[in-house]
Parts: sequence; C-alpha cells; structure tokens
Amino acid sequence: MSRRAAFVMVNHNGGEELVASMKSLLLDMSDEDCVFLVDNGSADGSGPIAAALSDKIRYISHPDNKPFAEATNIGIRAALEEGYQFVGPINPDVRVRIGMIDHLAEFLKNDKRLTIAAVSPIILFDDPEDRIWFGGGQLLYPISWTRHLSQGRILEVVRKSPRDIDFVTGCCWLSPAWAWRSTGLLDPSYGMYTEDVDWSTRVLRSGKRLVITPNAVLVHRLSISSGGGRSKLKIVYRTLAGELFFSRWTPLGMRIPRRLLTPLFVAFYSTFLYLEEGPSIANVYLRAWRTKLKDYVPWPPSRNLTGNS
Repeated sequence: MSRRAAFVMVNHNGGEELVASMKSLLLDMSDEDCVFLVDNGSADGSGPIAAALSDKIRYISHPDNKPFAEATNIGIRAALEEGYQFVGPINPDVRVRIGMIDHLAEFLKNDKRLTIAAVSPIILFDDPEDRIWFGGGQLLYPISWTRHLSQGRILEVVRKSPRDIDFVTGCCWLSPAWAWRSTGLLDPSYGMYTEDVDWSTRVLRSGKRLVITPNAVLVHRLSISSGGGRSKLKIVYRTLAGELFFSRWTPLGMRIPRRLLTPLFVAFYSTFLYLEEGPSIANVYLRAWRTKLKDYVPWPPSRNLTGNS
C-alpha cells in the first residue's frame, strides 16, 4: 500500500474534543494516509476511545506527560519508519476543512526541486470561523516576539497565492520525509511552545523554504473573543520558551537592538494584559519574563511557576 501523509496528534486528557478532532481529520484522509495518536500521560481514557474510530489510526501510549516536542517526536519517528512520504503535527482541538490534506500533499509533490521543507494551511479561529488565527509566521527579533500574520482578518480578503513565511505552527503543518531527516526532529527543551519556531529557523538557515497555502484550511478551536486563550499556563510557557528561543537564535546584528527594545515591548505588553485580562495575568507574564533559565524550560508545569493554586 502506498503511504502518503501521516499526521501526529498528541493527546493529554483531551476528552470529547480529541474524539471530535479525530473524526474531522479522518473524514479528510485517503486510504494512503494515517494518523499517529500519541497518548501523552492521559488519565481520562480519551486515547483508546479515539483510537477505536478507525484502522487508519496508529495508537501509541506512554504513562508520562512528556514535553510536546518529545511526545510529537515519538509519532514522527514511527511515521518515518513506516515509510510515509509526508509527516507533520496536528492539534487535538481542530476541525479540518475538506480537501486540506490533498492540497498540502499535492503542494509538496509538485516541489520537484525539493526546496520546500514544510507547508502550512491557513488556520482559522472557531469563533468567528471566518477570521484568521494563523496566516503565516513572522519573527521580530528586536522585540523578541513571534507574530501571526493576518490574525483577525477575514479569510476572503487575504491574498490567494502561496507565500514564504518565517515559521510554521505546531497546530498543523506537513513536511516531506527528507526535511525531517535533514533538519532533525523537534527540540524538547522548550517545554510546550516555540519548538515549531526553533525547527522552522533551522530549516531556513539550511537554505530551505517554509510556505503557507490558502488553498488548505483548518479551524483551531479557540475563540478570538477570549483573546485566543490567555491562560496563566500559556502565558508562562510561551514567555519562557520565547525567551529561550531568542537568546539562542537572535542574529549577531540584532542583539544590541533586542537588548534595548525588548524591555520596552515587555512594558507595553504587560500593560495590555493588565487592561485586557487583569493584574493577575499581567503579573504572571512579568514574573515569567524575569525568570532566569539555563538551557531548558522546566517541565512538567508547576504551581510555583504558573501561579495556579
């Protein structure tokens, strides 16, 4: 049997949302496709329930809640060993628009010169479902910030042609097998965020490309009205992982501007969080930004780190 596209879905107590996301993905898969479900220390029984939906699902379970990159790498290795042409991550809180997998796979098949290491769909908020969550990634080194292009814009008004981007998001992308072998897998030292940006940066610095195509569309189940889910956990781990990334990867010519401009941006963003989310979230963000890291983000999440009781 021909093996085309394999997605890796990591689950940690995903419940009914995992099952609904898996059903959505299965509807768009051909007989040549597969999904590797990595049950990442779950205790709610959702993994086996989702795995029973189809024989296109390869179920991998382990008892520990590993960093996202480490759990995803388990599935990527298994997919590469089984000989799939294209492999990529996908979140357990998505709804796939029909045709997404075909568009991504055909886009990579048409890359005869092997210059494209990853292709991403346009990713939408679920509420409202016509607004873009991810229209490509941009790195802003002077302020230590990763930006989602076109976020909040209506899908119909963005340009319709594929374009090169600075990074793909772990919510969903697809890569040819050669890209994983040449670039390496995801770096677990980031905890639960920014490993996608790190991988993307390694791709670009090797001379390969990252592309987003508006012909493929995915819905990410987080509401624009809630700020995209600014929980304490997300704020802390995005901040820690972001600081680790920029300390590692900021180009030499950008280091002095970053040292001068990042504190100004932190002051601006903490004020924004204070006004939008309240003092608790703002304080958690500032505390995370001031946290001194060694070479990794602490894992698993602790109450001391996130401020959760």
